[in-house]
Amino acid sequence: METQKLTFTRTTCNEIVLGTDIFKEVAARVLRLRAARHCAVLTNETVAKWYLQPLLAELRTRGIKASEIVLPDGEKHKSLDSLSAILDRLCADGLDRNCPLIALGGGVICDLGGF
Repeated sequence: METQKLTFTRTTCNEIVLGTDIFKEVAARVLRLRAARHCAVLTNETVAKWYLQPLLAELRTRGIKASEIVLPDGEKHKSLDSLSAILDRLCADGLDRNCPLIALGGGVICDLGGF
């Protein structure tokens, strides 16, 4: 597994974890975030079919409650309506700005999750 750091012109730095069989590492990182016991997983229908249940199983094995947010596929879902639905779901599930959000997917998911 490798971690790539992306540094932009702003002062923020984001990590992207790349590799195979990384769900144990993802769960361990969630636990290191101030003893987080609740997180959200944002993904799309295609990625969810293959990877959502294994990730949720690993999180639950470590006692982490995970809220699932699955969006339809496609660039058209990168919208304020989708963002509003995500925020509504996070609030309804009792998550706040200090709870981790795992963006499990590609461009649309990472863009919405990072917003």
